[in-house]
Amino acid sequence: MGVMDKFLNYMKLNDEEDEGFYDDDYLDDEEEVEPVKKFGAAKNRQQAQDEEALDDKGKRTSQPKVTPIHRTVTKKMPGTGMEVCVIKPTSVEDAREITETLLANRTVVLNLEGLDVDIQSPAGVNDAMSMVAAGKADIGLYYQQDVIQARAEQDVPIKSIGAVVQGPLNIILSLKDKNITKPKDLEGKTVGYAGTELSEALVRSIMQSNGADPNSVNMVDVGFDLMSSMTTGNVDATIGCLVNHEVPQMEKEGFEVNYFFPDDYGVPKYYEGIFLASDDMIANNSDTLKGFLRACSKGFEDFKSNTDDVLQVLLDNQDEANFALDPDVEKKSCETLLPLMETEDAKFLSQTEQCWQENIDWMYDQGLIAKKPDVSDVMVNLDF
Repeated sequence: MGVMDKFLNYMKLNDEEDEGFYDDDYLDDEEEVEPVKKFGAAKNRQQAQDEEALDDKGKRTSQPKVTPIHRTVTKKMPGTGMEVCVIKPTSVEDAREITETLLANRTVVLNLEGLDVDIQSPAGVNDAMSMVAAGKADIGLYYQQDVIQARAEQDVPIKSIGAVVQGPLNIILSLKDKNITKPKDLEGKTVGYAGTELSEALVRSIMQSNGADPNSVNMVDVGFDLMSSMTTGNVDATIGCLVNHEVPQMEKEGFEVNYFFPDDYGVPKYYEGIFLASDDMIANNSDTLKGFLRACSKGFEDFKSNTDDVLQVLLDNQDEANFALDPDVEKKSCETLLPLMETEDAKFLSQTEQCWQENIDWMYDQGLIAKKPDVSDVMVNLDF
């Protein structure tokens, strides 16, 4: 099968005409999404209501945060001068449009799966679960342990459909002069964390598994001031920083650091980030989910083969006003992430029943859940 044949086979045609951009007029949602308890969130985090927009017939539609992908959409990115053209090819003749767009020095995104995608940034810490469970979002990006806890404690009807990172990014991090390189070194030390039960259980578990006294560790809730709590000397170490973000950030600022992973010291390996969907979506609209996973898989292949170009697209489209990205830090982050998103033993988006069962057992033993959910209730592998 030729490249063009594969190209056409992957397409899903959409007869609807391009409707351009959605209006920016939003109304507050009158129907609240019931929040899902999140044991991994910091205490007293603000919860926010989901918002919706009204169409011209007065019906409510979900609020788009990013322009939906139609057949051809051109969007100029504020402050960058960069234009991104999203094209949904419907025939071989579209190759001319794609070529002309590229020659015009504009970035082209090919929507081969025929998906209309709205990306919403959650306002509350657990919106990814709550909105998916309530049918207000089709897919969420969240954490493995939270899905287990939500199903075990509240029977929230959501499942993981794919693992984004095949191992933990969460680390025990400290300045190098503290000489903390293993759990035993934490005895008598002060450890900063974001006030989560999960972080407490991780520290307790690695200490117990390695013959150290967990009661000798002073756990201090520093909220999200993890890096500054170390650099100012308020704590000796932290748990909750990510190896792909805080490590290159601190090194860029001139700090020498030590770190180790909890799963190297008795904690089961877990997925750092999973895509989740509702039971209803999985049962009744699995083709859309499969198309989404195929698109993610294709994007990951581009990320592997053209890392610098993909990173540049991210930098060109960053939300600089609210979350500015440092090119050097993000480049280091890519170098760290790539070998963790796919390994020799695990392809990107793959997940195993064994990993889920080990984490269910560990959470139960640590008292994080009162009962064990079945693995089939927290994950499903879709053949995409």
